[in-house]
Amino acid sequence: MFILNIVYCILLFFILPFLAYRIIVKGKYRDSLSERWGKLNKNFTSCIWVHGVSVGEIKAAQPLVQGLALSFPQYPIVISATSTFGRKVARELYPEHTVVAFPFDFTWSVRSFFQHLSPKCILLMELELWPNFLAEAKKRNVPVLSINSRLSEHSFQGYKRLGRLFYIFTKAILCFSVQHKIYAERFHKLGIENQRIVISGNIKFDALKMEIPQHEVENLKKELQLTEEPVFIIGSTHAPEERILLQSFIEVQKHWKHLRLIIVPRNPARCDEISQWCQEFGLNAVRRSQLPSEQTLSCSSVILGDVMGELQKLYSVATFVFIGGSIIPHGGQNFMEAAALGKPVVCGRFMDNFPDIRFFIEQKAVIQVQNPENLTEVFCQLLSDKNMRDTMIAKSREIIQNSQGSTERNLLLVRSFLDAVRQTI
Repeated sequence: MFILNIVYCILLFFILPFLAYRIIVKGKYRDSLSERWGKLNKNFTSCIWVHGVSVGEIKAAQPLVQGLALSFPQYPIVISATSTFGRKVARELYPEHTVVAFPFDFTWSVRSFFQHLSPKCILLMELELWPNFLAEAKKRNVPVLSINSRLSEHSFQGYKRLGRLFYIFTKAILCFSVQHKIYAERFHKLGIENQRIVISGNIKFDALKMEIPQHEVENLKKELQLTEEPVFIIGSTHAPEERILLQSFIEVQKHWKHLRLIIVPRNPARCDEISQWCQEFGLNAVRRSQLPSEQTLSCSSVILGDVMGELQKLYSVATFVFIGGSIIPHGGQNFMEAAALGKPVVCGRFMDNFPDIRFFIEQKAVIQVQNPENLTEVFCQLLSDKNMRDTMIAKSREIIQNSQGSTERNLLLVRSFLDAVRQTI
């Protein structure tokens, strides 16, 4: 680990000017810098430590955190996140628990964190490998569980290149609670023993919001100047998907003149680029952050979702939804939020990051379009056939309800490890 710290220091030297600019000029990381170096304001005699990288993992942890608080009231819960926005969301979701920034992976930062928190158990939402962090947990005999783990084909190939190092880094993780048998097989191929792998299902099914309060939906419609016209939402897109979908939208509008379009890119910083593409197609682009305004929006106005964390709420006003990251070989983005809210879902052929979608496709609850040239036809069909939309919605909700229960399975898993810890004391 000494060598690893040296490597970290060298990397830090090269990125120091960039960090200084972000801190001094942009004001980034100021609220969390001392925490990330291991200086916490609170001390615990024991706790359950739950970590999520960013917003997706933090939100997915919600039913688990609620279950932990009820099942283990004797242990305070500490939630950490790597990203700034992840911590913001965590503070909103878990006001009764302590939220901190995840430490830098230097030996001294990690050691200080463990001294402050004294964790009885660490739950990593999905998978994040920090060697010093894991080594410190192993040294202190703190059980580490990877909860709701998944391993995309891309990540699998990347970890394969590490060879034996992957196994060494993950020795401290006593259990991989994985979403799907596909992921279990990939972990096993990387050297993880079968006895350390449990297939518990996708906890995100338990965290899904099945409806948005009606008054919130109505207020959102007013802000977006929506009435009774159909609304097409494209969620979590990556370049150049927007160009392809804009072309399709223009073709669909020839038959459905009042169709409205909302595009929410995965990275809101790309809204400038998408706005330029809209202009090329003769469309007026309006940013969500600028609404409501006195400007009257027409059906040629494309709303660009540039507000972080609002996609799920925007889905509530959709007639149908297209999931981004699926036209290009990115692996797709989360489709379940839209499906849970009762929205017909369309995606491209690249949805490898979400193997559960195969059940939706097989049951015709989700339409997967293999060729982008067929998008226009599918969108027109959805708009013209209400029975088709209703059937997709009903089947999606049935699959979701039948897929829930991962939280309880993971709580039983946590209990077994906490019991093992108590027996060794």
